[in-house]
Amino acid sequence: MNKISKVIAIIMVLFLSVGLVGCNAVEEATKAFDEMMAAFKSGEKEKIFEYYNFEEESKIIDDMVSDEFYSVVLSTLSKMDYKIKNTEKIDGSTVKFTVDLTTIDFSKVMELYINKIMEMVASPEYQARVSSMTKEEYQKELTDKMVEVIESPDMTTKENQVELTMNKVNGTWYPGPEKDEFIKSVFSSLMDAVNSLV
Repeated sequence: MNKISKVIAIIMVLFLSVGLVGCNAVEEATKAFDEMMAAFKSGEKEKIFEYYNFEEESKIIDDMVSDEFYSVVLSTLSKMDYKIKNTEKIDGSTVKFTVDLTTIDFSKVMELYINKIMEMVASPEYQARVSSMTKEEYQKELTDKMVEVIESPDMTTKENQVELTMNKVNGTWYPGPEKDEFIKSVFSSLMDAVNSLV
């Protein structure tokens, strides 16, 4: 009877240990996921580039507009919101997330922005000074118009439900193989907006 009790006790300890490992995995992965989302919401290029480097788009934009304009556009990511709907532990080093993601509708941003630029370009005041404007003055005009759009009460959002696994590698959690699709949900309309400026 004592032997049976010991076997049962050992089994229970093993079971609880596995359960605790599973809980720790979910907690660790969730913390890493939240840190990644905080980097996106910061709107800071350096932090975002740790997870996603849109270098080619950056080169194009850097040639056209100022760093201030770039920062203004990225700052809209602070308006992004998300809610983790479900977590599923695949194993001790893989956790799958289902997330409701709300982002700025950049198609609306660009619609409003282009309208403002067209109004500006058509104005007699702009036409009278465009030939003498410096690159910096032109870039400031673009930035000011984008700020007007972003601060507009007409701004709308869009919602997506997305999935992403977080994988633990050498003690650190990283976005898994769905990373590109997940990042696309965060950034695709932003990159469309960027590319439409070219």
